[in-house]
Amino acid sequence: MADTAVELQLRESVSHNAVKEILKKRAKAASVCLSGISIACDIYVPN
Repeated sequence: MADTAVELQLRESVSHNAVKEILKKRAKAASVCLSGISIACDIYVPN
């Protein structure tokens, strides 16, 4: 079964949005981390 171009594009934009959300959360966690809350650091920002 071949995927249509539309289906592929849909799937791509969905995963792109998911990645954007994750990056947003990571950025927020990183800024919390920089304000000195190291627990949040350990949980949200894997080294």
